[in-house]
Amino acid sequence: LILKYTTTTPSESIEIKGTGTGYNYDVDWGDSSSDSGVTTATKTHTYSVAGTYTVKITGAFPKPQFGTMSSANRAKIVELSNWGDIQYLSLYQAFANCTNMQYTATDAPDFSAATANTSNMLRACFLNCSGITNAMDFSSWTDLECVGNYGLFTFLQGCANVSSVNLSGWNLPNANNSSSVLVNVGTGLAVGTDINLDNMTWGLNSTVASFMQGTQIKTLTMQNWTLSA
Repeated sequence: LILKYTTTTPSESIEIKGTGTGYNYDVDWGDSSSDSGVTTATKTHTYSVAGTYTVKITGAFPKPQFGTMSSANRAKIVELSNWGDIQYLSLYQAFANCTNMQYTATDAPDFSAATANTSNMLRACFLNCSGITNAMDFSSWTDLECVGNYGLFTFLQGCANVSSVNLSGWNLPNANNSSSVLVNVGTGLAVGTDINLDNMTWGLNSTVASFMQGTQIKTLTMQNWTLSA
């Protein structure tokens, strides 16, 4: 997992944050220092000089939850550039309210070890990430049988400035109650957001209430949905 952080004063600290157990990871802090074999879900680091640093996390970091950090610490994340080969078990609130973060990752998170039908699996993952302005292409994400009840709830809600969203081809056999997924997306753009929802499969879904409530749409395609009976 590769993130960029920006600090503005000398001797300023940043935080990486997960939840639950099962951690055993290494961190390259981007300032010629590193930690190895970290088993705590939360870890802090202090930079002697203010600047922008690339932080690389490798190993077992199964449930990132940067969205539950303090607002000051969330504001220091300025980019998510790579998911890496970490096996993720949940992305609940992974980057919620990281309002200064750009999303430039072109790879997909590895869900191959995640439990099928996990509640809240992707819930609020990018909630209110209003700093994201470029395209968010999730069409290569696979192993989505892990997404269970409320698994997509508010997934991208409040991403007001994202140029495009692509969820095409998503197969969600266990997703149930996928409401409010794209609420208020594109509201910060004069022309709105390009949205591609083609060829989505919903195996158990009972509701998509408020799915795009308040969303400002430039273009929308959502052909060939497969819904539960």
